Amino acid sequence: MQTPICVRCPGVKLRLRSRELIDVHRLDRPAFDAALDVRIWVCPNCRRIELQWPEDVPLPEEEPEGEEKYLRQLRGMSDKELRSVAESELRSEEIRAAARKLLEEGK
Repeated sequence: MQTPICVRCPGVKLRLRSRELIDVHRLDRPAFDAALDVRIWVCPNCRRIELQWPEDVPLPEEEPEGEEKYLRQLRGMSDKELRSVAESELRSEEIRAAARKLLEEGK
């Protein structure tokens, strides 16, 4: 991976500060997928911060859509966890339907 250049300070290379999980609190996703894994870069001149998506993590447009997205997220959960997702009014209808489908497949 090449070192990014600051968009405000031409020619100045950004410095890698860290790679961190940033909590994004999304109610339509299970808790294990509620963090964004990013690299944090800082310009030593203007102190601008840039977040970059890690190369080893698929971009959002590469993720499956619709029911398949939720089925992938929920696979591997215990029946108890799936029932919790299926019954939660805080979750979207799509993710609750996927949880119900996995519960039915398990029977």
